[in-house]
Amino acid sequence: MTNLNATPAESVDQRRRFWFSTTAVLVLLQLPWPRWLVPGDGLTTLTLRELLFWLMAALLLLHVRFIERRPLQSIGFRKPRWSSLAWGVGGAAAMVAGMAFIYLVVFPAMNLNEEAQLGEMQTLPLWFRVALITRAAVFEELYYRGFAIERITELTGKRWLAALISLLLF
Repeated sequence: MTNLNATPAESVDQRRRFWFSTTAVLVLLQLPWPRWLVPGDGLTTLTLRELLFWLMAALLLLHVRFIERRPLQSIGFRKPRWSSLAWGVGGAAAMVAGMAFIYLVVFPAMNLNEEAQLGEMQTLPLWFRVALITRAAVFEELYYRGFAIERITELTGKRWLAALISLLLF
């Protein structure tokens, strides 16, 4: 993004454009566009919302490639390795253990009951639940981990601050 042969004025202008476009993307993708554009709770409505999330993910990728003119590696896309699979399986096991702890220990200790929400989710078709989970994983990793952390690190120079801001946005 930065042109090493740019004059100081061009460099400042490029930096301003980068700040503006990064902030705009962070704000715009944080807004609940799918709920605003497709109100309601039926299966068709929920499916259309999921499609809007996929569209938002595609727009983010297009922004990186054609507005920022950067490779997708700049937001974490890498060719998978065997170690990626190992990390994925380990992460999945840790998440299942964490969720079991939350549902079996934390919720009962706090007298919280999630059965109504779980029952409502279980009324949805299996294909939709799988699609919902897949979309959530892809969009959230792309937006919160890939784009937000990488760009905020670039803007602030501090990875820990970028991670904290991304966590607060999430």
